[in-house]
Amino acid sequence: MSGTLADMPTVQEIRQARLHLTIPIAYEFASQILGDEDRAAELVADVLKAGHDAGGPISPAYLQGWVLNQLYRRVIRIRASTNATPDPTNPLSILSPESRAAVVAHDVMGLDNSASALAIGAGMRKFRTILHTARVAMRDYLTGLGLV
Repeated sequence: MSGTLADMPTVQEIRQARLHLTIPIAYEFASQILGDEDRAAELVADVLKAGHDAGGPISPAYLQGWVLNQLYRRVIRIRASTNATPDPTNPLSILSPESRAAVVAHDVMGLDNSASALAIGAGMRKFRTILHTARVAMRDYLTGLGLV
């Protein structure tokens, strides 16, 4: 083995690298839920800084879920403090923040059920119920517009 112990990355360096790999996923998640790219970028930066400062989890699977869950919690607070009106051109806008996050994580971003459930802080059964209810609501909305 040619590398020495001194050449090995530290836990902090590994954690930092994993946080940076999570940025594109986190940004897409936040921008889809918020519908505002600038606000999403600010939110992602805040969450990643908090994750870095707190040490954050080191497991790659858990780290991604942790970051998405932190974004989701902050989006809930933002949407609760504003009167967001549905955008008729965006079926996601009719959904609650929880339902929107479930659809974005699973159907838009392609995360599996367990990662999507972790992102919204729900158990598997609750996540599946939320996702199903959201899909039905969007289908009904689009049917009402004559698009489905």
